[in-house]
Parts: sequence; structure tokens; C-alpha cells
Amino acid sequence: MKAKKLLILVLGMTIAVSATACGGNNSSTPSDSGSNSDSENENIEIRFSWWGSEARNTATLNAIKAYEAENPGVTIVPEYTGYEGYQEKLYAQIAAGNAPDIFTSVTEWYSYLYDADAMADMTNVFDMSGHSDAYIEACSYEGKVYGVSTSLNGYGIVCNKTLADELGITLPEVTDTYTWDDLADIWIQAAEKSGGSCYGVMDPRYAGWAMEAFGYTYLSKEEPYMYSNEGLTIEADDVTLFIDYFDALPEGTVMPADESFAVDPQMDAPVASGLVLMELESTGTFATMQSQTEDELILIPYPTGENGESANCARPGLIQNVSSTSEHPEECFAFLDWFTNSEEAALILGTTRGVLPTEVQRQALLNNSEGVSREDQIVIDCLDAINKDENMHTFLPGPMGIDEARMNTFENVVSEAVFGYITSEEAGEKYIEEANKVLDSYK
Repeated sequence: MKAKKLLILVLGMTIAVSATACGGNNSSTPSDSGSNSDSENENIEIRFSWWGSEARNTATLNAIKAYEAENPGVTIVPEYTGYEGYQEKLYAQIAAGNAPDIFTSVTEWYSYLYDADAMADMTNVFDMSGHSDAYIEACSYEGKVYGVSTSLNGYGIVCNKTLADELGITLPEVTDTYTWDDLADIWIQAAEKSGGSCYGVMDPRYAGWAMEAFGYTYLSKEEPYMYSNEGLTIEADDVTLFIDYFDALPEGTVMPADESFAVDPQMDAPVASGLVLMELESTGTFATMQSQTEDELILIPYPTGENGESANCARPGLIQNVSSTSEHPEECFAFLDWFTNSEEAALILGTTRGVLPTEVQRQALLNNSEGVSREDQIVIDCLDAINKDENMHTFLPGPMGIDEARMNTFENVVSEAVFGYITSEEAGEKYIEEANKVLDSYK
């Protein structure tokens, strides 16, 4: 009961969607009973849910067909939709005892899923030697592996190389080492050399993940930062220094707050339209940004600290979990082994989930006669540079509520300071207070 009450508390929409959560959706034909059809051992049905684009859906369906052809007697029942509403639906299914056998998640959901006892223990159930140890750890909780990464992800800086060339600015290479101050010098050059027609960087201060990178590098903070699995580790002064760093840059260097918030996410990204030289973003957004412009965009990792401190965290893009209530865990594990380790799956899935998780799969794709797109190769190169970082940090799920505290609460409080309603010092104190309130509300 605790888990069901918690999930309903976390997402107010749970009760509203629970009636539909147990059924299908307009994109798939899930089984209501999950495994009743194999009562006579004639066939095993495994429900598999994910979200994504049409390209991802099509590739996944093709992968399922290939697996079924090799494994007669196993049927993978797809349940797929767009991202919006997926989390609410999944939590409602778990609360109703009707979770898919295999479901998609992200690290930030782990504390909720663990509290609800929703995930099967996947420790040593199949060969994960091809997966990075750092990513295996990021798919774990309380010392046990509860999921497997199906894509690599990271944060990087998207740069408009065409604009930089026009302004006579040399951008860092993907394997270069540089600091925040090095980048700030480039941002200032962009504003000055363009005569104010573009900014150096889109204001990154509203994002908790940018604060995390700044803390690890510029502020030389120790792991774990901004939080542990128990609570906050960030301090009020950290927030103040983060806000003040960008305030201290010359006028015209940072895209102002009112312009940043006015950007329509359905329109071209500022870096694609030449309004800014650089944007701090997830590596997974690069292809979309490049598709918005004929300018040449590139992708570089986050800066290091003065002494080489790393900003990088091993954050899986997407994770596949097996439900603790699945009647066929061994079959689920076998499918995920094939899905994340086989060359055949790699050639079918391509990069529809992002950069593939194992070296075997990445090489299979790179060796394919059709090759990979320029955009995919740029993301692969950037993630290779990130994942070769020996000082990479562990990405933690954190306590329940940390996703809200790290993102929404952080953005709201910092926005007040950037817009001038409160001082940076007040913002630091307010963030710690408000974030702890959020975390306390989940206890």
C-alpha cells in the first residue's frame, strides 16, 4: 500500500489515467493480462513499453520481429507512445499491479521505482561486460543492478562553427581541454566581433545540470554534488557564485533572460539561427538542432576545472527495467541481452535511442556499409571523449523529489535572481530552503 499511495501522491494524474493505463493506446496493441496466453506453455508473452519518435518505434518493432523469428514461442507485445504522459501511465500501471514486463525509465525515476519495489534485480543475470562499469553503476540502486542502459547520454556544448568562422573565432576541438574562463573569452569575442548582432552563449543558469557541471569544475566540489541519495550536498554560496559568474560577463555576452524565456521550443534553437554562438545542451539534442539550419554545428564536451576537474557524469540516456511482478523474468533478461549486446539488434535499432550502449554494437553500426550520419558521428565522437574521462562522476538517482528540486525548483529560484526580483545571495538561501521543502514533502 505504501508504494501505491506514494505513486498516487507523486503524480496527481495517476488516478485519472489509471483507467486507461491498464489498457492499450492508439499506437500499439498491449495485452491486458500480460501472460495469460501462455498458461499451457504454448507461448510466452512479454509486454515491452517505451516512448519515442516514429523512427524509434519503427526500429524497435523491427527488432522485436527479428527476435521473435529467432525465438519461437516468445511474443513481445509492444506498448509505445510519445514521452508526454508516459511516466504518469507507468506509475499508474505499477500502482495497479499491471506493469509491463519490460519498461523504459531514466535514472531520475529510480528512487520512486525502488520505493515501490517495481524493479527486478538484474545483478549478474546476463553478460554486461560490454557495458561501461560507470553506466552499470548508474543503472543500480542500493548496491544492486536494476536496469540496463540502451543508450549513452551526456551534456555538451553546441557551437555554430559557420558563425565562428565568419567572426574569425577559433572554436575548441572535441578532444581539447579548456576551462569556463576560456569559453567566456570566446563568448565575449563573439559579442564584440559581431557588433552585438549575436550573443556568446544562451544563458545556462536555469538548468540544474549546468549548476552541477559548474560546481564540479569551477567550484572544485567533491562527489556527490548537488545531492547524494540521502539529500542535498549543494550549498547556498554555490548558487550565488553560479549566478554571479554570468552576471559579471560584459553586457551582450549572455542572451538576456527575457529573450531566453521567449524562445519558442518549436522554433529554431538560438544557436541554429545564429542568435548565439554556443548553447549548453544534452548531446541528444544535437541532431535536432543541426536539422534546423544549413550552418555547420559542432559539439564539444563541457569545460574542466583549473586543475582538470571533470564536469562529466555517466548518465544513461534510456534504461530498460524488468518488472518485479513479471512472470517471465528470465525471458525478459534474454531479450535485453540480445537487445543491448547483439550486432543484429544494433543494425536494426541504429541510433534511434541515441548512441548504442556497448562497444560491440557501436562498432557494428560504424562498420555497416551504410555507415552513420554526420550528426550521429559528431555525437559519438563527443561521447567517446566524455566516456574516456577517467575522472567521470557517478550519476545518482537521489532521494524522491530530487528531480523536481534539481530542475523546476532550481529554475524558478534562479529566474527570480536573473530577473532582478531577489539578489543572488537571497537566491542561494532560497533555493536550499525550497529544495529541502520539496524533498521533505516526499518523506
